[in-house]
Amino acid sequence: MNTAPSTAGTDASKLAPPKWVLAPSIIVTVAFFVGVCFSSYTLSVKWISISAFGTGMPLVMEKGWMFDRNIDITDPQWRSYRSFLPLLLVVATAHLLISKAIRYIFHVITE
Repeated sequence: MNTAPSTAGTDASKLAPPKWVLAPSIIVTVAFFVGVCFSSYTLSVKWISISAFGTGMPLVMEKGWMFDRNIDITDPQWRSYRSFLPLLLVVATAHLLISKAIRYIFHVITE
């Protein structure tokens, strides 16, 4: 004799957890996000007021592309990346257009 409860006839909503269970995870996620943003802002303000990389070298600030915000370009790798980013975007766009044209001309089907 089988005494195990059967779930074949039960409604799926009875098996789902209550909706209030999601609220704590959302609260924790939002609190974590706010905390990370606040600490990042605090550290960046402190970093700008002291110096770059703790060497006494002043930060090299440049006008940014978005919203006229200043961007630190003291790091040579970041400065190089930012200077070549427009070229990278042009090459990536050209690659995309050429590959699409070749696929269209030669009827290449990709799945």
